[in-house]
Amino acid sequence: MRLFTGIKLPTEIKKKIYSITQDFRKIKSIKWVEMENLHITLKFIGEVEEKKYFEIANLLEKVNFSEFEIILQNGGVFPNYHNPKVIWIGVSFKEGTLDKLFYEIEEKLEVIGVKKENRKFKPHLTLGRVKKRSGIEEVLREIRGDKFKNFRENFLVKEFTLFESILKREGPIYSEKNIYRSLR
Repeated sequence: MRLFTGIKLPTEIKKKIYSITQDFRKIKSIKWVEMENLHITLKFIGEVEEKKYFEIANLLEKVNFSEFEIILQNGGVFPNYHNPKVIWIGVSFKEGTLDKLFYEIEEKLEVIGVKKENRKFKPHLTLGRVKKRSGIEEVLREIRGDKFKNFRENFLVKEFTLFESILKREGPIYSEKNIYRSLR
């Protein structure tokens, strides 16, 4: 099974995000994330055997965190506008909240051989993946424009989820395996 940890978005925020991208979803050179799959990835774990899944699930029970606020704002692309691969919305947070949660998850999972990230934690909300560059200029202009610059939604994070990602030709299906709640 293919696993990752992430933060689910409130339905009303998913709908708002979907509405600002709706005009572009007809562009076939971008694989857009379906509304129901919008989330913030904390830690991609990868393929594991069922036995290891139980170890992971138990270790994540020991992650302690307090609820905190996240702000979704602005838009951008990775790695850059000359060679866009991922279209995203930014995630802002108070230092010592989301980053602390990420590092604690990494520490717990490293014990059973899940490798730590070798790059800095840069949380974001993936909207789409660019398959080919042709026909996406309008999208890139809009990401730099007011629609994305003025986008700002916040919500309280009270839990994170261990997801299983089932890859299908039509796109991934995410199923919730476990939910881990904050201390308060």
